[in-house]
Amino acid sequence: MARQPQLYLDNNATTALRPDAVSAMQLAMGPPSNPSSVHGYGRAARMIVEEARAEIAMLAGCRGADLVFTSGGTEANNLALSMFDTIITSAVEHDSVMQAAPDAKRIPVDSEGRVDLAALGEMLDSLDDAARPRTLVSVMTANNETGVIQPVDEIVALAKSAGVAVHSDMV
Repeated sequence: MARQPQLYLDNNATTALRPDAVSAMQLAMGPPSNPSSVHGYGRAARMIVEEARAEIAMLAGCRGADLVFTSGGTEANNLALSMFDTIITSAVEHDSVMQAAPDAKRIPVDSEGRVDLAALGEMLDSLDDAARPRTLVSVMTANNETGVIQPVDEIVALAKSAGVAVHSDMV
């Protein structure tokens, strides 16, 4: 019996690397080196890190100095959430956010799993002025289990008008 070609359908969890990403990784995975070291290998590693920082900053529209590299999404989520007293997140948020913020206020979602923007607006309006600078809205961009894409632009606009910071897990 002829073998049927396989079709990979789990891109929510892991997607194949682009060829240019593979090339960049192969370059970065050269001789083991610490980018904080002053020897040649260390300086070469530092240059790779700083080039990546500049490229990401340009794409994100921020300064390279504002970027923090972590070991992964869970560490990044924990770091971001630890800086705020009040967390507002979706009812279908990634487990790493739910565990890091067990007392978070939960934004309901509609029947398709998208954040209820009216409910978020009401939650933000109910905040007193003193709480706003220490409040974070955290909503993942795309759900890792269902693939639902959240209306991040609208979430950011609502939070910005309320004077509240926004975090989105885009891993």
